[in-house]
Amino acid sequence: MAAGSPDRRVNGSYAAGKVLLPPGSGNGVTGAGTRAITEDTTGAPGVSGANVHFGTDVDLLDTDGSGTADLAVGGPGENLVDGLADEGAIWVLRRATTGAPIGAGRLLSAEGFGLPARPRGFGPEFGD
Repeated sequence: MAAGSPDRRVNGSYAAGKVLLPPGSGNGVTGAGTRAITEDTTGAPGVSGANVHFGTDVDLLDTDGSGTADLAVGGPGENLVDGLADEGAIWVLRRATTGAPIGAGRLLSAEGFGLPARPRGFGPEFGD
């Protein structure tokens, strides 16, 4: 299970956003031991910044055929292109093989898919 909290302040940055990963078992989910993932988390590309809204959309899916769920996170306020505010992005964060919450991650933009960059045009509602 993953829950986005896109309006959370992170390291003083308003609405930087985070994703919460509560542990669970066959008996259900518990809040004890919940991990918080932000752009500042080791393995996640980028640095938390104001109004990114990291966690606007979240999904757990196997993106690499490994049999384990990876975390996909939308952030419609991410600035990737110089001079274009709020282009948006999707982070794909793989499960770590060590004790870290995530392994190597990738940051995807509209241009990476051959789409035109535009304000608030990429990142939200991909998991629907």
